[in-house]
Amino acid sequence: MKGKLFIACLLSAVFSTQALAWDLWDEFKSTNVTEEGRVVDYSEKNLITTSEGQSYAMFYALVANDRKTFDQVFAWSENNLGKDQPSWLWGIPDGKMENPGKILDTNNATDSDMWIAYSLLEAARIWNAPEYEARANDYLAKLKELVRDIPNVGKVILPGRVGFED
Repeated sequence: MKGKLFIACLLSAVFSTQALAWDLWDEFKSTNVTEEGRVVDYSEKNLITTSEGQSYAMFYALVANDRKTFDQVFAWSENNLGKDQPSWLWGIPDGKMENPGKILDTNNATDSDMWIAYSLLEAARIWNAPEYEARANDYLAKLKELVRDIPNVGKVILPGRVGFED
């Protein structure tokens, strides 16, 4: 009986937390994700967008079954952070939202590239959309280029394309 009670309490907690999580996702979207799919970090004077922020938004959109936001965030990422060699940092130099932004650092962030690839693979599976899998494979190919074999350690992946060889 104790086991069943524990499971019932656990399920109750999960479902009540789940409802709150989606409210928080909707609140985050309305506050930080533009209509175009850009995740804005308002705490920075340059109103930056990072590839990490974009990748997390894709993941949460996937979990929320929010394909529209997923597509918007991914499209913005590819159109502004780069498609073939994604950059990790974009911003508006003068901090005025109405002015054009640009890439502020051309290096990638491997962690976000991994999350994007994972989210694309899962989106392909969940939404039966093979075009996502094709893009995920492009990301995975780029990630393979960052794998190094370190003596006495084994295979590691660099955190970015530039500045981490040593």
